[in-house]
Amino acid sequence: MAIILGGDDNASLKLMSAEKCHLGLWYNGRGKKAYSHLPIFRSLGEIHSRYHEMINKIIDKGVEGTEFNQLSSDLAQLEVLSQQLVGGIVRIQKHIALLHKLQTELSV
Repeated sequence: MAIILGGDDNASLKLMSAEKCHLGLWYNGRGKKAYSHLPIFRSLGEIHSRYHEMINKIIDKGVEGTEFNQLSSDLAQLEVLSQQLVGGIVRIQKHIALLHKLQTELSV
């Protein structure tokens, strides 16, 4: 498994944290300023943190020598979290589109 992940140094594999990835930078910066009042925004942050925790768990298991086929449950959970992340982003995008539409209609 370590070879698949690109090495056996889990510290270097975990450099991309929930705060440092592109979504995390947006979430803690511009996203927070504009959308922190939305419940889906807060939910997105929780899902995003769990997503990174699961990735780190899988990396740890890989570095420990866990066989790839023994990670199927963890990988399935990672897939669910990934789908939840995408769903949350889509819901925020729809909210933004609705706000822009309302603002446009009110300004006419």
